[in-house]
Amino acid sequence: MIDEGGNIFSGIYRKWPKEKIPYPAYPFQMVRPLPLGCFSRENIVSAVSLNDLSRHLDSVIAESSDRNNPQGLVGLASERVVQEYVVQSGSEMVDFSPISGSEAMGDFVFSPNVGQTVVNRRVGSKKDGAPSYHTHTDHDALGVMRDQDGVIPVVFEVKTGKAKSAHGHLTDFLQPEQLGEKMAPLLSLFATRRAICVVFAMPDMITEQSPLQKHFRDSGGIILPLPFISSGHAVELAKRRILHAQTIAAL
Repeated sequence: MIDEGGNIFSGIYRKWPKEKIPYPAYPFQMVRPLPLGCFSRENIVSAVSLNDLSRHLDSVIAESSDRNNPQGLVGLASERVVQEYVVQSGSEMVDFSPISGSEAMGDFVFSPNVGQTVVNRRVGSKKDGAPSYHTHTDHDALGVMRDQDGVIPVVFEVKTGKAKSAHGHLTDFLQPEQLGEKMAPLLSLFATRRAICVVFAMPDMITEQSPLQKHFRDSGGIILPLPFISSGHAVELAKRRILHAQTIAAL
């Protein structure tokens, strides 16, 4: 049995595998790009290896003041792996600089930040009258594509989860209401109801038995595996790289 959150009717893969789970429709249209390029499972499997994860782990470990969180370091390194991969393999199709500096739309401000795009929402004013903002969401990599009907924002997200609850981490992101809230400011910024949504996840987080993942794919979403064996294996690699860094520092 797979418990995917929500109410009992929309969230549980019950006794009969062919039973249709009535997840609500996503509140925007997801489209699949052609040609696939960086959106292809075969492409990322052939282009990315554990060496790339190890290289970026060494970078984030060197920059981090908290080396007691290997899972968090795996997440940061995986984001950099994906950012590097999509830009190198998709720059002919995708414009990865749609926002060159902070840009406002209504109550939201969009700001590039170390490969990501951070979305802050105005929640009031400070005592001096200056606007006060809280972080609404972020996008691990962001670009746009264009066709005869206009601009299509392209969002790449990385989900590495926790080794003991990796499936739940991905499930939260795929919920139609939550993904709709995450995407709403971006869709408003580009004045569109269309988007390309690509999720990179550890292989042990991806399953054909999940009705929610099937709903996401059937709706036009793309789920691609990070070719790093498993969440637990990546965490063990991070621990070894942390130990290596500590050994070098002690010399």
